[in-house]
Amino acid sequence: MRPMISVTPDQVVIAGIIWGFKRAVIPSQNLAKEWSYQTATEAEHEDIHFVPGTTEVRPDLDREYDRHLKASG
Repeated sequence: MRPMISVTPDQVVIAGIIWGFKRAVIPSQNLAKEWSYQTATEAEHEDIHFVPGTTEVRPDLDREYDRHLKASG
């Protein structure tokens, strides 16, 4: 079992900002930050959004968010 990591909302927001700029989707950036924060909170750790062992945002995270947007209509 993976040890729990203490995550601050600011850390999750930073990940969302980085991811948002990577996608260059400025109008929906706040939605992306909210989704990033919500999913990390549900998982109880933010490393679900990073390449294992790094602080680099997962390259497939944009596709995961796109699937979320399509599913939520």
